Amino acid sequence: MNYTAEEVIERAKSGVGYDYIPEDYWWAFIRRNKDEQMPNQFNDIANLMHGDRLVMSTTCTTVPGLPALQGGFRKYNKDGAAVVCAGIWMYKAFKFGLHSGRMRCLRQDKWIWSTRDGDLDSIAEEQGKKSYGMWNTNIHAASYKYLDKLIRKWIGAWSYGCLVCNNRKEYDPMIDLCEFQDGVSVIILDEWSI
Repeated sequence: MNYTAEEVIERAKSGVGYDYIPEDYWWAFIRRNKDEQMPNQFNDIANLMHGDRLVMSTTCTTVPGLPALQGGFRKYNKDGAAVVCAGIWMYKAFKFGLHSGRMRCLRQDKWIWSTRDGDLDSIAEEQGKKSYGMWNTNIHAASYKYLDKLIRKWIGAWSYGCLVCNNRKEYDPMIDLCEFQDGVSVIILDEWSI
């Protein structure tokens, strides 16, 4: 799942709503294919891009953890856990802020597309009707401790639909670079063969 900047750019250009490659910082998440998606594990990749350059990467999840998938979603939505749709551009949809008032993050600032996974199994899937809206989906870390050295293995309750990085030491510099941007563009790309 390690792709070059050129490969990420080429794939991102095929995304729905593609208009341009942002010239500032933007995030390209790579979602592990469904057959290799390990339940409740951080096995996706977050790439911080700057224009057509790959600045840095870290591991993450682009799907909810087991507590959300196996019924916890009912606290927030009767239809299922939010799964942000892959392959669709989210231009300037996130802004710097705080997650739960405690952690530096990128907060959803504009409507985005998601589906609801409500089949109560352990695999997060884009299934059912796509919905466009504000889901309080943030890009954040799996620890409230700044520069925490512990790398989390299990998603658990850290994601009910958020895009979550599990390595604080790699995540913090990525967020720092986005802090003063008006908005941050994002795309999730399903893993592909080269």
